[in-house]
Formats: sequence, C-alpha cells, structure tokens
Amino acid sequence: TGSVERGTDLFNKFNKIAATTPFAVKNVVEAGASLQAFGVNSEKTIKPVADLAAFMGVDIVDAAQAMGRAFAGGAGAADMLRDRGILQLIKDAQGIENLSDLTLPQFRKALVDAMTDPDGKIAGATDLLSQTWEGKLSNMGDAWDRLLATAGDKMLPFAKKVVEKITTALEGGIGFLEKVDFKATFDNIT
Repeated sequence: TGSVERGTDLFNKFNKIAATTPFAVKNVVEAGASLQAFGVNSEKTIKPVADLAAFMGVDIVDAAQAMGRAFAGGAGAADMLRDRGILQLIKDAQGIENLSDLTLPQFRKALVDAMTDPDGKIAGATDLLSQTWEGKLSNMGDAWDRLLATAGDKMLPFAKKVVEKITTALEGGIGFLEKVDFKATFDNIT
C-alpha cells in the first residue's frame, strides 16, 4: 500500500470481512494482495470477491486470482469464471451476446456490476454461506485468532523481556562452554 498506516487500515478492513464471511483472515489478506497485484482496488472489491467465491464454491484466494486475471485480460482470460458459469451469468443479466465484443473497461464494469447487483445471484452469497455450519465454524476460528492476537499484543512487552533474559542467559552459557576445555576435563576424569 505504500505506508504502514494504509496497510494497517486495509488489514483491519480485511479482518472485518473475514469476521463476517466463511473465509479465514489469512486468506482474505492473501486475496486482497492478489487483487492489488493485478491492479484491482482490493478495498472496494474484497467483499464482492468474497461473494463471488461463495457463489462459485471456491476459496476467496482463487476467486481473487480469477477476477484479477479477468481484469487484466478480459473475458478470454477468465477461465475459472467461464467454467463456473459467471461469464454466462453476466451475459444473461446484462443482455450481452458476446463478451469478446466488449472493450476491457466495458468487461470490467459488466463483471463488477454482476458481482454487486443486489438483485443478482452473486451479491450476498457470503451472508448465506456464513449461516451454514462451515461458515459458523470459520467465523468462530476467526474470532479465536483475533482473541489470540489481542492477547499477544497485550502480553508482548512482558514476553519481550522474558525472551531477552532467556537469550542473555543462553548467550552466557555459550560463552562459558566456549571457554571449557572438555578434552582436558575428560582426560582428568579418566
């Protein structure tokens, strides 16, 4: 993102998406990074991509990469979207006969419109999926991860001091062992 503050803001948004969708925080962050790598604004598209993933029955990372390839190369590069029926859905919903007749910006708009249409089949798919057993378990796992991260942040100052003291003791032990002549000690014992 170019700055720590912007990266932190984006991570917090991804964390909120993960908390309300059946996708793990790690995967949502990876999906966001994939979108950014393809030049797609991940902040604006992460929720629609999550819905796309839920609708297609794939992980959010796979959906983000499929969308990124489609954004970069158009309908011809959208193999997963074609295989999962998304391109046909776009054609049907928007009355388009041939997606290859669209310019790349037109195709991008058609794809985003299909993903965000509240009356369409994709928007809201994560809400439905999060109500399933798997979705509930995923959200519970994300809550657990957030709890551990918060506990880690609170304990970090104390834990750093403990680790520093252990490191110092170990380094002292290494220094001591380097000075010991084990051969001479062993010869004296035997």
